[in-house]
Order: sequence, then C-alpha cells, then structure tokens
Amino acid sequence: MTPGSGPLPATPPRNPASRLEEARLLSSQVNRHGDAVACYAALLEEEPGLTDAWLELGNLLKRTKQYDLALSCFRHVMGMAPDLAEPHLRCAEIHEDRGQLAEARRAYGQALERSRDFGSAVQAATLLPVIPAGGDEIEAARADILRNLQGIDPAQWSAGNPLHHGRVFFYLAYHGYNDRQFQERLAALYLQAYPDLAWVAPHCATRRARAGDGRVRIAFVSRFFHNHTIAKLNRGLIEHLSRRHFEVHVFHLGPRDWMSDLIERSADHFTCCTGDLATLRGTIASWAPDVVYYTDIGMEPLTYFLAFARLAPFQCATWGHPVTTGIPAVDCFISHELCEMGSPREQYTERLFCLGRDRALAYYYRPMLPIMNKGRADFRLPADGHVYACPQSIYKIHPEFDAIVAGILAGDPKGHIVFIQGSIPEHEHLLRQRLARLIPDQDERIIFVPRMGEEDYLNLIAVSDVLLDPIHFGGGNSSAEAFAVGVPIVTLPSPYLRGRLTYAWYRRMGFMDCVADSPREYVSIAVRLGTDEAYRAFARDMICRLGPRIFEDMGVIRETETFLLKMVEERAGEPLPGQMQTRLRES
Repeated sequence: MTPGSGPLPATPPRNPASRLEEARLLSSQVNRHGDAVACYAALLEEEPGLTDAWLELGNLLKRTKQYDLALSCFRHVMGMAPDLAEPHLRCAEIHEDRGQLAEARRAYGQALERSRDFGSAVQAATLLPVIPAGGDEIEAARADILRNLQGIDPAQWSAGNPLHHGRVFFYLAYHGYNDRQFQERLAALYLQAYPDLAWVAPHCATRRARAGDGRVRIAFVSRFFHNHTIAKLNRGLIEHLSRRHFEVHVFHLGPRDWMSDLIERSADHFTCCTGDLATLRGTIASWAPDVVYYTDIGMEPLTYFLAFARLAPFQCATWGHPVTTGIPAVDCFISHELCEMGSPREQYTERLFCLGRDRALAYYYRPMLPIMNKGRADFRLPADGHVYACPQSIYKIHPEFDAIVAGILAGDPKGHIVFIQGSIPEHEHLLRQRLARLIPDQDERIIFVPRMGEEDYLNLIAVSDVLLDPIHFGGGNSSAEAFAVGVPIVTLPSPYLRGRLTYAWYRRMGFMDCVADSPREYVSIAVRLGTDEAYRAFARDMICRLGPRIFEDMGVIRETETFLLKMVEERAGEPLPGQMQTRLRES
C-alpha cells in the first residue's frame, strides 16, 4: 500500500431498481440470457416481493422455452397478486405452445376473468393445435376460430397494447387451406380495436417531391436480418438492387450478428431499431421512404402490427411467410408465377405480382458448404439401410403426410424416416403418438435426431439418401441448401405458394424426376431413390449439374426493380426521372 493510502471504500449496495434495470439490459442481449436469469434470481433472493421481477423472469424463461421454470414464476405471481391477469395469460400461452389446449383454454378463461383486454380475448378465441391429431381437428379448429372471430365485438373490450397480447396466425398457414378470410377478419378486428395502427407518415399524407437525390428510397424491414432464413433469402436483393435507381435502407428490428454485418455492408443505410410501435414508425418514416418492403409479415407480432401503418406510398410483402397478410396498408404481395394457381383474388387481399416462370425464386447466394466429415454414426443413425430425412420443423408435418411415411416404410423394409426434434419436447411426443396410430410397431424406424447447428444440419443432409419435402408447407431456403449439397428431394406441389417452393426450384433447374403428382407417386419416387443406388446417383448428378441455375439469378433483381419503379411511378401520379424512364422503356 502506498504512503497515505487507506483501505478502498466499500462499493455501495445498489438499489433494487438499478439491479432490475441491469437484468432487463442483459435479457435484451441475445447471448446474455443465462446472465440475465442469474441476475433476476439474485435480486429476487434478496427482494422476493418484486412482482415485476418475477413476471419478467418468467417471461424470459418462457422466451427461452424453459417452460417448467417459467410456469413456476407465473404461479408464484398468482399467489402474490391474485387479481393480476398477466400470469394466467402467460401460462395459457405456454400450454398452447405445448399443445395442451384444454389447459390453455382454462388459463385464458382465468385471465379474461381478471382483464377485459381485447388482445387476450383474440388469443383465447383463436386457439390452434400446433401438432394436430388429424384432419378432423384441423377443420374443427378452423371452424371454431372463424365463428369466434365473427362473434368478437372490440367495443366490449379494452384496447391494451397489441404487441403484448396480439395474435398472428402463424400456424394457420400449415393447414393446407386458403387463409384469406381469416387474415382479413383478424386485421379488420385489430383496426377496430386499435385505430391508431393505421397511422400515416407525414410524407405520405400529402403529395410532395420525393426526398433525397431523386433515387427511389426503399426500406427493407424485418426482425430477422441476422443468421436466419429471411436474411439468406433477401440479402442478394438488398445488395444488388441498382444504386443508380434505388437508395437502400435496412431497418433491422432484431438481434445483431455476423449476418447482420454482411447485410449492413450490402445496404446504403442500416439501422438497428428498438422501441414500441410509435417509436419504430417514427424511425422509419423519418427517412421518407418511397417503398417499404416487408420480408416476412406474419412470423411475429412486431412487423405484423407495424405493417398497418402507411410508412411509404407503396408497401409490399413477400413470401418469408408465404400467405396473404390481410392488412389494408400492404399494397402488394410479391410471389412467383410457378407458385400461384387459381384466382389471386381468392387468396390475397393484396395486389399480386409474380416473378416470371423462367426466374429463380429469389437471388439466393450459393451456400458455402462446410467440410462434410461426419458419418451416420455421428447422428446415431443406422449404418445399414436407407435414410429418408425430413429435416424440417415438425409443425410442418401435416396429418396427410403420415400416410406417405407409412407408405415409404412399407415399400422399403430397410428404410428409416428421420425428423429433427422440435424446440418443444411435447411436439415430438404428439407427432409420435399420431404416427403410431397409423404405423404401429415401427417406432424404431422413425428417428428424431437432436436439434443442431448449421454445419451439422448440412452434414445430416449429406449422409441422407433422400430428403422428403412436407406436403402443404414445404421447404424454401432449406431446399436450396439441400440442392447445394446435391441430395434429391421428393416433393408434391400443393395448390398454394407455401407448398410449391421446392417444385419451383426444380422447374428452374429443368429437372422434374423427383416431383410427384399424387401421394402414391410421392412414395414410389422416394422408395426408388432410396433403394435404387444407380437411380439415386443419377438424380444426385443431375442436381449437381443443374443446381447452379437456382443460385444468384440477376434476372430476379432486374424484374423486381422494374416492378418497383412502375409502382412508385403509379403512386406518384407523375413520370419518374429520365434515367428511370429509360430503364422502364428498356424493360
């Protein structure tokens, strides 16, 4: 100790409010959730009466799918504050996520006894089975929901905050039906209950000269501009839009990582946004965009409710979530000619624009493949026999797909079906139960491998003989990745966009041998690929030779540019500047 120095002063104890703020800050950071849980736990050990801290800890545990611990927190709050609705509501959401619909209904009812919140009423009225027991349950649930939506009167409920309790119909799209009337009715109810959702940006309220240097200002908006399917599907468009004609601003509403850095370098401007709806609307509107391009409306509440506002004269959505939004402020849905059948007016509330049938689905960068140094044993798969992998989220497995699984197992006695475990264990249990009713005594031939990182996922594809595309809602990004590996995918295109993406990739390649036109043919193609080594080698060779056609297609960029320029001109009611007119004439 140096002369004149004394003992260091003790660190003053921090008050509960500052410690709670620290826990909140940690919980908002993607890689600090464990630290946040520890921070909340330490605080509550000393201050067990902090209701808000118990609720926030429960919500964090719920978000990270530690459901049993989350339920304990919420039940503790019920004892502390019996009249509070939120813990009952959060328990209901957990039960719903787990597929425990009876428990969810009961908990929603208890929440509504304590609160007249409109968003909670919508949640209670629109319960869906994540893993349906069969087609009858799907049809009954859809009928109940439509009846309930028609019976809700927003005037009888308090508005609350739609972000806290609002429902988006994410799982509805997996049923294989036309969802327009559901989406349209839900959006209309939200506008009745929350009229402020239809906020109009100042630059849209009156016709005025466009801001900036005359280029079209386009804002890309998503929570998923990190290492996620949405980023992979849209990074090429963001990077390659002509900077002569477009100024590109990416508004990222989620966590940041290395993929976010790549996208930032691809854009003219990149803003990570946080805050409530009013803050986010103001942030985007302050740039005065001509176009707002939503990549995935319907996957989560934030961009869904943001899209009700008029933030640009022209607003569009695309197939990150491949179903109509039902939202009046979304002017256009961008799809692909090969993915649309029947009348667009029957399926979409938006105007439909389709990329041409000769184009790829998206400007998709060819994946950089890792070293494939793992074998089947590394995934605990049998060394002998044939592996038919369906490496998709298991909520995509429609009840009608069960018969296809049964047919493959019957047609190939040495075959094994491989799924990837879901993030919620109950989903695997429900799917196993359903499959066992149709395929008894075959449990050892249906394998669920643990969830894995991206490199292992691609390696799993590589050690599989055949990939199985789920019916009604198939692969998009995952199919492109599998084609990069060179593994054949059997697909049966459905009537709707979400079930036609793998088919469209194949059409772009010009190789249609693995596309079935019936469930019976699906089984036949799969079994032939699995059991006939020479035919499988032929299919792999064709995919390796023709697969490059689906990647990095500049035609996608040019067609999208031309369409967007036309829409901006149409909305402005006056011609675009000279160089853009030249571009439109050339197109």
